[in-house]
Amino acid sequence: MHIFLSGLSGWVVALLLPLTIALALSRGRTTQLGIGRFRFQPPMGLHYRLGFAIAALAFAHALIATGSGLALRAGTAGIYLATGALALVFVQLFLGLLLREPSLRRALWPLR
Repeated sequence: MHIFLSGLSGWVVALLLPLTIALALSRGRTTQLGIGRFRFQPPMGLHYRLGFAIAALAFAHALIATGSGLALRAGTAGIYLATGALALVFVQLFLGLLLREPSLRRALWPLR
């Protein structure tokens, strides 16, 4: 059961990453719908929610893999790569929070 949950969470994260990136990149482009001047921009709220979901699923994936002993079967290079990838996911989440909420930027760097 642990192998199934670990594999499933890993694949879901791998599939959500390009979707989240595409949402953010398509934000700069506007497309016209139908006749007139109506413009459609993808909602950034979905991008934000997917970012939190990716971080939670990546953490759950690491927790399941290390807690059940599945990580012991992997080589040390794989463990180091996975640790770095998890750290980058949380760095991206932190940067997203800073970009989304300007008051956090003022609280972290009061002297400008």
